[in-house]
Formats: sequence, C-alpha cells, structure tokens
Amino acid sequence: MVFLDNAGIMLAGIFRAPSTGTTTVFGLLNTGGASFGTKMYSAQNQLLYNLSALKTVQIGKGNTPVTRQDFKLETVFPDSPESAQFTNLNGGYNSGLGKIEIPATLASTGGAGTITEIVKYTTVHKQTNEGLQTIILFRDLVSDVGFIIGESINVNYEVFI
Repeated sequence: MVFLDNAGIMLAGIFRAPSTGTTTVFGLLNTGGASFGTKMYSAQNQLLYNLSALKTVQIGKGNTPVTRQDFKLETVFPDSPESAQFTNLNGGYNSGLGKIEIPATLASTGGAGTITEIVKYTTVHKQTNEGLQTIILFRDLVSDVGFIIGESINVNYEVFI
C-alpha cells in the first residue's frame, strides 16, 4: 500500500494540536487536482473534515507507477458498476495483529476485466463550508486480478501499525 501525500497531510493534522481552537490542513488535492484545506479541529463542528459518511474504494486498470502525488485513479473501467466508486464496509482495528482493516465488496454485473490498480478515497468538508471534496488516500498497483460478470470483487485494505 502506498500512502499518498493526502494521507500524510491528514495524519499530520490529526496529531497536530489545535491553535486557538482550530486546526486546518492545507494542500490536499481533490480528484480533479485542485488544492484545498479542511478543518481537523474546530468549535464549528459542522465544518469538520469527517462529517461525511462517503468512504469509498475504486478499481481500475492503470499501470503507471504510483507516486505520492497521485490524486486520481489512472484508468477507469468502461462498464458500470465496475467503473464507479463503491462504499467500503465497516472495518476496524485489530490490536492483536496491529492493523486496521478496510473491506469493500462490489458485485460485477457490467462487464469483465482485469484489475491492476485500486484506490481508497475519503470525502471531506472544505474548511470554508464550500461543500465536499473527494481525495485519494492510497493508490496501489496489484498483480492482474481477473473478474467476470456475476463474480464478487472483494478489496481488503490493511494498514499495519
């Protein structure tokens, strides 16, 4: 798994102490490549980064080496639902194994293909209450994983601590 700059910025913001009651992190890149900031701590709780329930995964067929500056999936599948982001299931922290698990499942009904890349998105609020922004935290290349119509596509991100 490759932590992208977006993930590093978010983690740094979580561990940074609030100053004057608010901590905002800047330099996040949305999936369109636009830079913005989000509030990690604030007395204005309606503006906090984590008020969105949109936590998703997407599969693709790109092969460009991953860089920390990536901000979007390289190549989207042509058929739906394989072309869309899908919501991850409730994961959790496993203290004994020292890892966070983030599972997601998609029923392939649109087409067949070979998965070579996977991204993990999260959706956050902009610091100025200008709406939601979707960012990628992780982008990974995987060995060719084929699928056909009717199969379940299971993704399980594991973050080891």
